[in-house]
Amino acid sequence: MDWRPAGAINILVCKELASVKNRLQQLSTYYLVVFCGFLAACAGIPENMIGVENPEIAADSVKNATRVPLIIATNREVAEDPAIFFSDQRGGKLDFAKVDVSIPPNHKVGELEYPRRLPPDPHTSFLITNPHKMEGKKEFITAVNGELGTRSSEDQTVLVFVHGYNTHLSSAILSAAQFVHDSGYKGVPVLYSWPSGGRVSGYIYDMNSTLVSRRSFQATLKALEQTDTRGIDILAHSLGNLLVMETGVQAQIRGEFNKRSLLGTIILASADIDADVFEQQVKDFGSSTPNVYLLVSSDDRALAFSRRVAGGVNRVGAQSIEELEKFGVTVIDLSNVDNTNSSTHAKFRRAPNIVQLIGDRLNEGGSLHANDRSYSFPLIEQLFEQGGVLSTSSER
Repeated sequence: MDWRPAGAINILVCKELASVKNRLQQLSTYYLVVFCGFLAACAGIPENMIGVENPEIAADSVKNATRVPLIIATNREVAEDPAIFFSDQRGGKLDFAKVDVSIPPNHKVGELEYPRRLPPDPHTSFLITNPHKMEGKKEFITAVNGELGTRSSEDQTVLVFVHGYNTHLSSAILSAAQFVHDSGYKGVPVLYSWPSGGRVSGYIYDMNSTLVSRRSFQATLKALEQTDTRGIDILAHSLGNLLVMETGVQAQIRGEFNKRSLLGTIILASADIDADVFEQQVKDFGSSTPNVYLLVSSDDRALAFSRRVAGGVNRVGAQSIEELEKFGVTVIDLSNVDNTNSSTHAKFRRAPNIVQLIGDRLNEGGSLHANDRSYSFPLIEQLFEQGGVLSTSSER
């Protein structure tokens, strides 16, 4: 029993409350600082811009604008607003769609010139046109085969782009199209869009949404295996990496992983995966570990936030080469890449040299390099001026 005077107890309680308040304020300030650059990269993209065209300027009338057709698989709920197309809610089934993305003639590699207001001006900003919801898997397969048929034999491959946290569908479409355009990828791009809430405050919702999406993502890969493609590569970003790895592990456990041997390269960019979870995932694959490339950066501010939320556990995308080599995957350190004009969380598509390098390697057959296990990129041009092959540090 505390026999101190009531006034003394009140003073102690007030001091404790003040201490808690200070800690919360410090934590809030930390989150704000960490995310200020990250939010600037994605928060401004209008969610309701799908199919919204400028009535005064037709997209196809703009000289030197580029059209990127994009096929979509998603387990988002169909939106009531057609300009949103698919919402942030978790749908009960897998849907397929397609859109065209118009990229303006003034576009700079590594930038995403989204419209500041609607309707967009196709001379200066990205445009999403011709949205079409497909009837089902059969139409999806037909659409992919139709795109494959327009490519030369060596380019009849598919790249599945999986977006990350805090991403609504419009943002995912623009990001995928920007990467495809800037990388010069020649195969057929397919966007898999899982139901991210598209909100900073929705981190836990998004993490659970990736787990809800595993069967739908696996069904998408199975549908792609039924197409005429010569190979399938996957590029995942941020929290989308958790979806890709968990789907692969579940398929491996069921004996369904890569049954037709079409899966080539899996690129995990800025992977927001608990390091201990990733280690277990690699162990679960065993000898069937896919051809995984980790793109990491120690200055990733968004992953610093994730680490704080996760109780201080390291995220794979922010670890060092030395910490990751033991997993038997290829690690590419982008820490020294200059990316001052954009978020450090999206170097794979925002740093011009990196996005072009990835595209070149995918077009050459799905490998970022020939033999190296791990290396860093202080100067991209110097590292690959000898034909893209560096000295071998260890065999895969």
